[in-house]
Amino acid sequence: MLAESPHRAKLRCFIVGLFLSLTAMYSAAAANNHTAIVFMTDFGTTDDSVAICKGVMYSIAPDVRIVDLTQQVTPFSILDGARFLYGATPYYPAGTVFVVVVDPTVGSPRKAIMAKSKRGQYFVLPDNGWAKTALTVFGRMGMT
Repeated sequence: MLAESPHRAKLRCFIVGLFLSLTAMYSAAAANNHTAIVFMTDFGTTDDSVAICKGVMYSIAPDVRIVDLTQQVTPFSILDGARFLYGATPYYPAGTVFVVVVDPTVGSPRKAIMAKSKRGQYFVLPDNGWAKTALTVFGRMGMT
């Protein structure tokens, strides 16, 4: 049996947190009959990390629509990711769940933040400055 790489162990820990967070968010969003998850990471596309995360999402909600905003955010750049969200969120309806993973310590004990905007969209973000950045950016749009 192959030894688990440190990256794979961190990803596994992240997936457990993602599962718990999305279960709560999906339950709330499904009540509105909007079952889209918009997924954005800085993982890139050269390995199976994105596919594993999507598999977790489908195991929670087999009928959900997963939309890739991008998997190519500049690594660890909260500001770059916020720019993508700023541009995309106005085009999605209330009930949409945005899952953002741009975090240099993915899989660490750091918790995720779950938030709901005034527009009724849900956000699952790492607790690494995303909330403050999102509130600043979205506040200018009247979305907080």
